[in-house]
Amino acid sequence: MNKLKEIPIFFTVDDKYAPFLGVAMQSLVDNASDENMYIINIMTTAMNEENRAKINKYERENVKILYHDVTDLANNIKDKLYTRDYYSISTYFRLFIPNMFKQYDKALYLDSDIVILDDIANLYNIDILTKKDLIMKKQIKSFAFAALAGVVLTSCADSASINQQAASSYTQEMGNMRAHGVIDTSSKTAKRVHAVFNKMVPYADQANETGQQFNWQINVIKSKELNAWAMPGGKMAFYTGLVDTLQLNDNEIAVVMGHEMAHALKEHGKAKVNFGMATNIAASLGHAALSTVIGSSASELAVGLTKDFALDKPYSRSAETEADEVGLMLMARSGYNPEVAPGLWQKMAKAG
Repeated sequence: MNKLKEIPIFFTVDDKYAPFLGVAMQSLVDNASDENMYIINIMTTAMNEENRAKINKYERENVKILYHDVTDLANNIKDKLYTRDYYSISTYFRLFIPNMFKQYDKALYLDSDIVILDDIANLYNIDILTKKDLIMKKQIKSFAFAALAGVVLTSCADSASINQQAASSYTQEMGNMRAHGVIDTSSKTAKRVHAVFNKMVPYADQANETGQQFNWQINVIKSKELNAWAMPGGKMAFYTGLVDTLQLNDNEIAVVMGHEMAHALKEHGKAKVNFGMATNIAASLGHAALSTVIGSSASELAVGLTKDFALDKPYSRSAETEADEVGLMLMARSGYNPEVAPGLWQKMAKAG
C-alpha cells in the first residue's frame, strides 16, 4: 500500500472558538481525499476535555488530530503583545509554527472560523515558488523570526532602538540573500527602481519629523511576488515581480515607493509595535517587516465567517490612507506625476 501524502494543517483555538473549529473540521473531512493523510495540529492553552472529545469525533483513518499545549509560550509573551476582545493571545501562536514544528518544510495555517469548500490539499499542493524563491523564503523566514524576537524584547522601545534593531536584521538577511543570488543589482528593472529611490530620498529626508535620521537603503529582490515594503528607519525592498508583472512605469514605481516611505516616515510600525509590528514582520513568509502586500496566493478554498482581524493587512485603514496622501505628496515633490496613482491602483486590484 502506498504511503499517504501528509498535509500538515494548523489551527489555534480556545474553548470559545471550539464550535467554529467543529464546522471547519466537518467541512475539511467532507472534502478530504483518500490519497492524503491530513495532520491536524491544534495549538491551544485552554480547551477542555468536552470540546476535545467533540473535535476528536472528526478523526478518520486519514485525518489525525494532535493537540499542542502552548501555555508556556503564552505566559512568556502575554505581557509583551497587544490583546483585546477578539485579539486574544492565541492570535500570535501562528507566528511560532516554523520554529516549533521544524519537521515540516511546508504547512497550512487556517483560521478556525472557516468553511472549506474543496479538498484543502489542493491549496497545499500549489507550487508558487521557484527554486530561487525557495532560497529567499528560507532567508526571509529566519529574518522574520529574528525580527519578531527583537520586537517582542523591545515592544516598548523608542524609535532609535526599533530602527537599530530593524537595521541590524536587514543588513544580516540582505547579506544572506545576496550570497544566494536573489538580490538584483544589474537588471533594467533594478536600475529603474534604484533611480526612483535615489531621486526620492532627499525629499523623504526633508519630510522626516521622527527626530531620528534615517539611513535609507533599498534592495531589489528577484521574485515573481508582487510586493514592496519598508522597515522602521528606512530599510526597503522592492520585488521585481511587482514592476515586471504589472509593467510599471517610473511614475507608478514612485507611487509605491512613496507609499512605503510614508509608512516609515509616519512610524506606523512604532505606533502599534505591540501588535501590528510583531504580526506584520512575522506574518507570512516573504512578507517581512511592515510590507504592503499586493498579491496573494490562492485562498478561494476557505471562506471566513466572522470578524476580520486584519492580520493580513499591515496597517489600519487610517494609516494606509495617510501613507497614500503623504506618499503622493512625496513623489510629486520628487518630480513624478501623482495622476498615475488611480490607474496603478486599478492594476493592483486586478492582479490581486
